[in-house]
Amino acid sequence: METSIIIPALVMTILEGIALLIGLFFTFNKRFEKENFIPFLFAFSGGMMLYAAFVKFYPDAIDKFQEFYTYKEALGYASIAFFVGLLASAPIDHFLSARQKEQPCAGKKCEQKRKENHIYILLLSSITLHNFLEGIATYFTYIDDPEIALIIVASLIAHNIPEGAIIAMMVYKRSKSRNKAIKMCMLSGIAGPVGALFAAIIMPSILTTEMIGIVKAVLAGLLVNTALSELILPSSYLYNKHIVSKRGIIFGMMFMAILLILK
Repeated sequence: METSIIIPALVMTILEGIALLIGLFFTFNKRFEKENFIPFLFAFSGGMMLYAAFVKFYPDAIDKFQEFYTYKEALGYASIAFFVGLLASAPIDHFLSARQKEQPCAGKKCEQKRKENHIYILLLSSITLHNFLEGIATYFTYIDDPEIALIIVASLIAHNIPEGAIIAMMVYKRSKSRNKAIKMCMLSGIAGPVGALFAAIIMPSILTTEMIGIVKAVLAGLLVNTALSELILPSSYLYNKHIVSKRGIIFGMMFMAILLILK
């Protein structure tokens, strides 16, 4: 493990974790206690993830594979890795859905509560797993290109702020405890540095081009999965704010586009 690589990667992932704590400001500030704010944040963060996945990570993965394969072969390998990332959280989703169905429930209020509990648990689990994989991706990206890594980290920080607000809002809404909201944000934030350490321990310091391509394609799939199933769909379905969700997606994509243009 080379300290010249792992220390900057750890610093980057720690900054990403701190961004989650910054989101607490939105939770505990009464000015933001509006019924449209949470679904907008969901959709905004989802729009950022979708744009980054399809405009940045997935094309980069194909480019990496094209250094050794034809375009069709590169597209095939990138697609396989993409769908691995897309389906990575499927076992967790299936397990949580099964547990929710086992609980006795009757009436519209109970069914609504079940949906909220399911999305609450799934969202926290997914974001924590997502941050863990982001830590791994940050480490790999820094090895491949430190300058690009800084841009990617900037974009991750930008979408971690609304993610932190989402986590804190949902925890605070259920528990009415600021301490619990802070603890959950910290737990999710720690997952990033842990992921970077995990990558540094089990992976070689010099990665092959194919490995970097696989990581970027998997991350693209994970971003799409998180954006659709944990952010965009809940903002539209659970909160029934379709217009707000559309606006959030568009503004989120525009924000991510500006970040990539200014790199």
